[in-house]
Amino acid sequence: MWTTSNTSCPVHGERITEFIVSLDGWARERSLERAEADYVSATRNRRPLRFVTGAPEAVEAAWRTRWVSRDLPAQKRERITRTQDSPPDLVVVQPIRDWTCAECGRAETIARHTSLRGSGRVGRSAAGRSLDDEALTLAVVASVRHEDTDYDSLLMSGVGRAEARDLIRPAVDRILASWS
Repeated sequence: MWTTSNTSCPVHGERITEFIVSLDGWARERSLERAEADYVSATRNRRPLRFVTGAPEAVEAAWRTRWVSRDLPAQKRERITRTQDSPPDLVVVQPIRDWTCAECGRAETIARHTSLRGSGRVGRSAAGRSLDDEALTLAVVASVRHEDTDYDSLLMSGVGRAEARDLIRPAVDRILASWS
């Protein structure tokens, strides 16, 4: 399975092996020199990156192979190796203002509003005041409907509540899906 942070794509073991064998043959035909590279994450812990989950060390080593031309001067080869072996730079960000967690603040606001008596349909119920899961879900949907869509404008322009909700439902679903 080939996996990035957002995507998984099935890759069969025999295809990977075929690819590595082909690459190895291509590099040998060109008299390239083989060296194993260390790849580390761009996170603070600099953990070693793994290319194939649960693979034997020989397969993992094949993925860490770097091929360099023997025709390059020694100094240039050393510089290339040093550059490629150095871990990615960590980036330090200094904010202009204090940090705020957009999701945290929004979640807290929704929860507080949900639990208030008289805050709307959800807040009027005992479930809303006790922060019941279903009540919170309804409150999040209501928040998205009012904060992230044209729902209120539709109501103000004379569109009925049921029709306005139907019109904005795809946008609400899209936003909620992006949060999960």
